[in-house]
Amino acid sequence: LPLAETGTNSQDVGNVAVLQDPGDIIVSANQFDLQNLNLKFTRSGSSYDVARTADGFRSALGNRITLSDDDTSQFTVPFTFSFYGKDQTQAFLNSDGNITFEQADTASTDRSVSRFLTGPPRVAPFFSDLDPSTGSGRVFLATGADGATITWCNVRAFDTAQTVTAQAVL
Repeated sequence: LPLAETGTNSQDVGNVAVLQDPGDIIVSANQFDLQNLNLKFTRSGSSYDVARTADGFRSALGNRITLSDDDTSQFTVPFTFSFYGKDQTQAFLNSDGNITFEQADTASTDRSVSRFLTGPPRVAPFFSDLDPSTGSGRVFLATGADGATITWCNVRAFDTAQTVTAQAVL
């Protein structure tokens, strides 16, 4: 149909079709924010239940782990941690906001649902391209006989000034 018959405010500029976006062509960014929300995952049969919890952000951050972009640091899990029916004794704290088991994840490919589901077993409070080597962001690890706390504190997203603070407690 000619553009005039479609009712859109569009035009041809040379060999390029220019379309005016009435708000339904490009979807705006998801502003979903878990700020100050704490979730607890509890084993239930062969899956996990998730519920809000009043447990707050742990202030005892532990030791700083120096990580660069797409980097990892292996640590020993000093307690019995069963993840989907398999006891894990080693874990990898990855710069991109996640913890993997069985192998590190230092790939620089897109952080996608496919990568999340086909990669190593993973706990991911924030699965994105983070770069703790820029800005003032830091990554911390605190371990004890009853748990491990991993904190990404004010860590920049790759190639931007946006930051994230997230914490996972195993």
